[in-house]
Amino acid sequence: MLAVGLIASVVTLAVGAQVASAHHSEIAASVDCTGTVSYTASSWSGNVATLDGKNTKIEVGYRIPPAGSNVFVKYGAFLASKPGSPGTPDSFSGTFAW
Repeated sequence: MLAVGLIASVVTLAVGAQVASAHHSEIAASVDCTGTVSYTASSWSGNVATLDGKNTKIEVGYRIPPAGSNVFVKYGAFLASKPGSPGTPDSFSGTFAW
């Protein structure tokens, strides 16, 4: 239980600046008993008309507070909306060893 609460504070999603960039992201993560972190990063918006949630350069990483270094995990992207589901915010998922 401690690991699940802790992972919420150590997994960070950094959003790079773009012409139409995501205001913020939503991230959900969990850790299993072997130390594998499973995460899903989601855009805040799926508005196809304004491209509000689109961002082609998303960086996923983590840091263990208070003074840990940032550890890069993966690059991803948010499309204007989830493919095949107009108006639904885009997302991507992955895993990494902690």
